[in-house]
Amino acid sequence: MKNGQWFQKILQCLIAVTGSYILYRGGGILAETGWLKQMFQSEKTVNTMQDAAVGLYFPGYVQSLKNPPEDFLLHSWLKELMPVLEEWYEEARRQQESTVETAEEQETEETDRKLQEGEAEERETKMREQETAASESEIQNGKEGENEAEALEEAGTE
Repeated sequence: MKNGQWFQKILQCLIAVTGSYILYRGGGILAETGWLKQMFQSEKTVNTMQDAAVGLYFPGYVQSLKNPPEDFLLHSWLKELMPVLEEWYEEARRQQESTVETAEEQETEETDRKLQEGEAEERETKMREQETAASESEIQNGKEGENEAEALEEAGTE
């Protein structure tokens, strides 16, 4: 070996071993926390990966499912060859429709709830007003009763 090449080879080996150890420990830590497993099992990640795979290996297939071509030969062949992809497409379409429907339902439920809360507040306000009016009339009746009693006492003392 030439001068310094052996030292360079040893440094390269040390760097490779250190990098491998760092990757190994990092993977172990991620496996212990479960974060990596949760990330890859999340529905969003799975759907993204499926969409990416379909887009990569079968570009235009989803488009052909939406708008089948007139000759149908390639479309029908792909449909028979990959029924899973059509299933995924149909499931995604159903999920998208159900998401839109549930969003609309939630919106109507929210408006109904707000209307009911408004009606309840109006009822409470009316009840408070009635209670206030009733207590004011009781106070006035009490004052009138006191005035009459005082007038009777004055009349009795005279």
